[in-house]
Formats: sequence, structure tokens, C-alpha cells
Amino acid sequence: MAWVIDLIPISKGKFQDLKAKLILSYLSVMITIFSLSGLVVYQIIAHHLYKQFEEHMARWAENASKILDLVKHEHKEYYQETVSSLTLTDLINKAESKNQVTSKNLFAEKNQSIQWFNEKHQLLIQEGNLSNNWLTFPTNKQTQNYDKEKHLFSLILPVYSNNKPNTLIGYIKVTESTLTLEKNLKLLQWSLIFTGIFTLALSTIGGIFLTQKSLKPIKASFEELKQFTADASHELRTPLTVISTSTDVILSHPEKIDALDLNKIKAITSATKQMTILVSDLLLLARMDNHEKKQEKELINIPIDEMWEDLLDFTQIKAEEKKITLESHLINHVFVKGNISHLQRLFSNILNNAIQYTDEGGKVIVTIEKNYPNVLIKIKDTGIGIKETELKHIFQRFWRGEEGRNHRREGSGLGLAIAEKITLNYGGKITVSSELGKGSLFSIYLPLSFCDEAKN
Repeated sequence: MAWVIDLIPISKGKFQDLKAKLILSYLSVMITIFSLSGLVVYQIIAHHLYKQFEEHMARWAENASKILDLVKHEHKEYYQETVSSLTLTDLINKAESKNQVTSKNLFAEKNQSIQWFNEKHQLLIQEGNLSNNWLTFPTNKQTQNYDKEKHLFSLILPVYSNNKPNTLIGYIKVTESTLTLEKNLKLLQWSLIFTGIFTLALSTIGGIFLTQKSLKPIKASFEELKQFTADASHELRTPLTVISTSTDVILSHPEKIDALDLNKIKAITSATKQMTILVSDLLLLARMDNHEKKQEKELINIPIDEMWEDLLDFTQIKAEEKKITLESHLINHVFVKGNISHLQRLFSNILNNAIQYTDEGGKVIVTIEKNYPNVLIKIKDTGIGIKETELKHIFQRFWRGEEGRNHRREGSGLGLAIAEKITLNYGGKITVSSELGKGSLFSIYLPLSFCDEAKN
């Protein structure tokens, strides 16, 4: 039966939480996949475009290098007075007439610049006005530079003589604006982002639809399990009542019972009482699971300060038997809207739990405070405490910590689960802090009733 009950706490509210967690998990995975995929695609395309750009610059410089001999010759022969008087058009026409080069890729556009240098790094001729003032002349191979601030890419190519391979005759420097390339990359970036957002939106819709579809049979199964628990608990009450009544009648005439059978009948009576408590607890939980939010007309304004006074008086005898000091700090006129039996069960479960796990000579302190818009009830004990690793499990049904089992054998492990369920059903919350060997502090937050607000 225990494994069945472990499933029952997944109520309507928790199903909504489960649904939200599944969708968020799905979206987290999809966002991660889309982000990584988009980043990889962007990096691959960007790398390819930059490589194409560099190859284009290298080919341009290589083509320009074919007329460097002619540039040097013409510059030396006719234009030693001023570099600006040497025109590229004249040089290209001469080169074409000798079949040395074609004019393709030699004229610079407005976003380009090309320069010819001799081996002494002196500028011979320039086409275009772009320049990033970068002049690091290489010795063996071409070098390149990317000026991100000016959005310029430059490449300098050393040129060697065709007749004498190891003889350097000059340099070619080509410069081109990267704004178009960067604009295309930015367009690619935004395209990937918008595509990812659109795909993620579609995935979200699909994820919600699939999550709802997948949870429907699970929810139906849980509803059947809850109903089964409620029905089973209800049906078990009758035979348990019969057994309990029968054993009580038998024990009322001990003289008619064989001495050897008396202890067996007492054991049956004790087990029956424990089973009856367990079934009652299960039935209460099942009913609260099926009716998580009470109708407003079923709830009344309850003065919990008076309820605690009665509860402390009733528990005083049990505390005195264990020589435990009960201390209280209550405030008057504190009202909570709820069901009397439920709130009595909530408070008594926590208080009895504190007394049961506090050794002789210990202390249990009950405090009521206003923590608007809630009332805060604190139950602090100097008991055995709870391990930090076990704190997250204490409100689970049928769960009992190792120290708790060693300290107290009886009990079903449903008391704290019932307390939490009642608290949540009335829009509150319950928390616990504890230190092993020093005690625990249970804090119960419940919404204040409007009656209490009116009195203030």
C-alpha cells in the first residue's frame, strides 16, 4: 500500500507545478540546443566569409604585383619629381600592351585602396585613399592587419623578381573596408536570432501540447489511485471497528481467557488501534486531496489563540509525564478562517511531534506572532533534532528519519504530511529548521482573517 500512497500527494496544484517544470525543462533544453546550434552555424559561416575575404585580398595583391616591375621602371624613367603625376591608367595600358596583366582587379573602388612600394619601402603609386597607417613590411611572406575601429583590413605582400627568385623588388599593400562584410555578418546574426525565436515559439506551443497530452493518462491514473485510497480507507474502517469492538468485549472478561491467549488478544487490540489511526489518517488525506480548496461557506473565523490555550491545557498532562516544560507566548484576538477540526489536527500534530521527540527535562515553546498578512505560529523544542540531509523529506508521507525511528517505534509517518496538507489547503505554508541534538523549530504561516484586521 505504501507505494500507492507515495503517488497520491501529486494533487491538482502539484500537477500544474509538474507541468510547468516539464515545459521549462523542455524549453531550457531547446534554448540550449538552438543557442549552441546558432553559435556554431554563425562561427562556421563567419569563418568562411572571412577566409573568402582574405583570399580575395591575396588574389588582388598578387595581380597587382605583376606590374610592380613596370611601376618601378616608369617611376625611375619619367616620374622621379613627383609620385602623384604617375597615373595607374597609363601603367596598366602599357602592361596590357605587353600582355603582362589585365586591368581586372587593379582599379580600386571607393571602399578600397592599393599601393605599390619599392624594396626600400618608398611609395611609388597609390590607387584609392583608404589607409589604416599600418606599414609593417614582411620579409618572407604576406602579413595582414584588421583595424576594428576603422573597419579596415590590410594585406602587404612582398614581391620577388621573376628572374632572381630570392631578390626582393618591392611590396604591394591592399586595403579594403570591412563594413559590407560586417553588415552581412550582422544580418546573419539577426537572422539566426529571429529564426531561433520563431522556432522556439513553435517549439513552446508544441511542448505545451505534448506535455498536456502526456500528462492526461498520468493524471487519470493518479485520480484513480486517490479514489482507490479513499474507498479502501473507508471500507477498512468497518472491519477494523468490528475487530476492535470484539477484542474490547473479550478483554472485558479476562477471567474467561486462557492466560496464554491474553497477550495475543492484547497484541491484536494494539495493532487494530494502530491500523484504525492509520486508516483514519489516510482517509483524511484522501479527502483533502480530492477537495483541496474548501468552499467559502464551509469555513468560519476561528480564534487560534483560544484554540492553542485549550490544546496546551490538554497536552500539559502528557508533557508532565515526560517532565517537559511547556512554555507559551500567545497574543489575543488572532483569527484564521478555516475548519476547526483541521486546524486542531494541524496544531496538535506539530505539538505532539515536538513532545514525542523531546527527552525528559526538555522544553517546548509555542509562540504566536502577527506577520501581516499572516499569523506566524512557532513551535520550538529542545529535542533530538533532524539531520540537515533529512529536512527535505520530513513532510513526505510514510517517511521517518533514522533518529526518529530509533527514538519512537510507533507511528505511521503521516502526522507531518497531514500538517503540511492542511496548511497548504488554507493558503499558508509550513517550514522547519533543525539542528541534530539541539532541537527543531516549526513555523506555520496562515492568512489572517478579515475579522482580525477589523479589530486592528
